[in-house]
Amino acid sequence: MRDAYALLSVVAARTDRMRIASGVTNAQTRYLSVLAASWATLDEVSNGRAVIGIGVGESSVRNLGLKPDRLADLEAKINALRALMRGDEATHDGETFHLTWPSRAVPIYMACSGPRSLQLGGRVADGVLFQVGSEPSFVQYVLDNIRIGAEQVGRKLEDIKLFMRLACAVSADRDKVREQVKGYAAVAAYTTFQTVPRKFSPTSSGMNCRISIPNMIYNNTARIRLNITRC
Repeated sequence: MRDAYALLSVVAARTDRMRIASGVTNAQTRYLSVLAASWATLDEVSNGRAVIGIGVGESSVRNLGLKPDRLADLEAKINALRALMRGDEATHDGETFHLTWPSRAVPIYMACSGPRSLQLGGRVADGVLFQVGSEPSFVQYVLDNIRIGAEQVGRKLEDIKLFMRLACAVSADRDKVREQVKGYAAVAAYTTFQTVPRKFSPTSSGMNCRISIPNMIYNNTARIRLNITRC
């Protein structure tokens, strides 16, 4: 894919008010100190409008033959990023780093879907970006787990900015919009049914939903053949 940081720099230069974010980056394909410097630079050129969206890494790391971060590793990296943004020293892979010039700690929003990752987001993130669709029981599952994590460190759910990732296409032609969003729906369905506990399945809330996912290919985009019946 095209380089996000080059494009975000252009966006920062041509706008005045909108926030500049990633949805989402990872802490593997860029070394941690380089990642911190990239976001501190974007925050500087955008006059404090940068937001780090980060996750364990999926297609971006698998395309390189790497594995997504374990949650414990991601937590350590998020803590190190915060320290660097504050101008403090941080240690990673046995090396100590220090950025002397960041003007503020850039907010960190974590992409989460599974129970443990949602709870981690509640503990350490300024915001959580979740992708489980819009089915009410799924959304409640998300909020409950974020709340658990937040309360573990004396925070409240209301302290955390929440973002629901949904696909949207607008047209008077129903077949056209279904064609436009079907790829996204396939990826979202795969993610949801891999991470959301079975007790929150759509059938438990009266929905008739049958999904068949025979194959998944990580490339520039994830491609899934998907068959949905009245979902």
